[in-house]
Amino acid sequence: MPTFVQILDFIGTFAFAISGIRLASAKRFDWFGAYVVGFVTAIGGGTIRDLLLDVTPGWMTDPIYLICTGLALLWVILFGKHLIHLHNTFFIFDSIGLALFTVVGVGKSIALGYPFWVAIIMGSITGDAGIVQRSRTKLKESGTGENSRVAQARRKAQSVSQPGGR
Repeated sequence: MPTFVQILDFIGTFAFAISGIRLASAKRFDWFGAYVVGFVTAIGGGTIRDLLLDVTPGWMTDPIYLICTGLALLWVILFGKHLIHLHNTFFIFDSIGLALFTVVGVGKSIALGYPFWVAIIMGSITGDAGIVQRSRTKLKESGTGENSRVAQARRKAQSVSQPGGR
């Protein structure tokens, strides 16, 4: 039976993954690229926190984070049109993830025996770092995005192979 903190962690992972995937889909990334952006958004803060606390990041030992991101991708694929009509979806899912991951980061730090001031900093890092990494990811050209050189080459090859292509 999962603990309360594990449930919060799962919900936060799902929310941040949706936030990242939704943003990637708005930038016209393909499904794999959207999955990667969602995964980085979902596990980024916890990974940094765990490395600073000298703990193996959870996604390296438990595949639930990969599965959760896959479920978030499926959610966005199935309900993407409804999410697009909600203009504040980034705000909603970022808020959910930020709140839950801050609590998880504080709880994990306290459980490991760190003082309260370290727990507060680790809670902030856990909540904010995923959003920061997502923001950095979206600004750079991705090898999996539709605007990447690979995608451009694929479109060019498709236009040449079609009858009447350039």
